[in-house]
Amino acid sequence: NKNIFYGLIELRVLNMDENSIEFLNSDVFEYLSKLKTIHLQYNLLRIIHKDNFIYLNQIDHIFLMYQKIRQLENFSFTNLKMVNMISLEGNFLTKISNFTLVNLTNLNFLFIHNNQIKIIELNSFLNIPNLIEIHLKNNRLEKLNENFLINIPNVRKVDLSMNSISNIVNNFFGNCRYLEYLDISNNKLYALDRETFI
Repeated sequence: NKNIFYGLIELRVLNMDENSIEFLNSDVFEYLSKLKTIHLQYNLLRIIHKDNFIYLNQIDHIFLMYQKIRQLENFSFTNLKMVNMISLEGNFLTKISNFTLVNLTNLNFLFIHNNQIKIIELNSFLNIPNLIEIHLKNNRLEKLNENFLINIPNVRKVDLSMNSISNIVNNFFGNCRYLEYLDISNNKLYALDRETFI
């Protein structure tokens, strides 16, 4: 309902964990322009629409773990210039499509582990220059797009463990000058070339 939070214009934290929420109207957060943190874990959401968070200009942390989410619409989080952390852990995502995570210039932490992701498309991550951690543990990735890390040049931690990756192309990590932590354990790698990391 558009007016459900009418009057709560000073609200900074909203916790709706462990309910049975299946759908978010596009204007449900219209009056929450000062909201910093939203907790929606353990609900029944199946899709994140591109306009679900459009009014949350000051949002810093978004917790969407352990839902039924199977799809992120293109540009789902695009307007969120202040967001620092997005957690989508423990859902049913099978793909990160082109233009899903775009122009998130303040994003530092992205948690999308414990899903069923097989594909990360070429332009899934665009203009996310300050991302420092990406967690993709326990998905179903078999191969990695060669440009996957190009748009996140400042990344420091990459967790790709517990997937089905059998090969990593040459120069895959070549743009990761600041990488401090890399986990590729529990995959199906049979060989690594020296040029993978240069």
